[in-house]
Amino acid sequence: QGGVILFAPPGAGKSFIAIIKATIIATGHPHESKVPQLWKVPSPRQVLYVNLERSPESMRRRANMVMTALGYKNLASPVAFLNARGKRFIDVRKKISGFVKQYPGAIVFVDSLSRMGVGGSMTTDDVANSAADLLNSTCPTWYAIGHTPRQDATHIFGSVLYDAAEDVGIQLSSDESQPNTLGIALKKVGFHRYS
Repeated sequence: QGGVILFAPPGAGKSFIAIIKATIIATGHPHESKVPQLWKVPSPRQVLYVNLERSPESMRRRANMVMTALGYKNLASPVAFLNARGKRFIDVRKKISGFVKQYPGAIVFVDSLSRMGVGGSMTTDDVANSAADLLNSTCPTWYAIGHTPRQDATHIFGSVLYDAAEDVGIQLSSDESQPNTLGIALKKVGFHRYS
């Protein structure tokens, strides 16, 4: 149980990395694939990807690309997608809770924190606390995408309490210096250990 926030500026590759991570968790990769291991997964788990920002077609295309890249060509993604573009997390909370109840131990990916729907500016502490409370009460294990301020890519946009809400914070940076290539680096910037 716990929460992870992956953050970076727009267009840096956050959603793709989240879909890759979700797919690896759901497949238990690389147990049935010849593609090298990216992250160690003890055993597959049910995953729900809550898409609040993109069309269902875009998510299907991305999921298929990820499956092919991981060596699962012509197989459907095992990740369950809840596509609700234009809606807020709070609007689809009952569906998410139903999934978590049906699959105890499931991991819920949320794209993104800016669509929580708790009202007010993300820069206020009350909104950050309400967003964290909503995530924690809906899904014990969550992985959310956060954006960064325009002038500073070293932290999540909004209240410092988003940092306090995460168990692990991951800063994503990207490099497009090579033609037709997006280089990605992930850096753990926050880790809260509890006794």
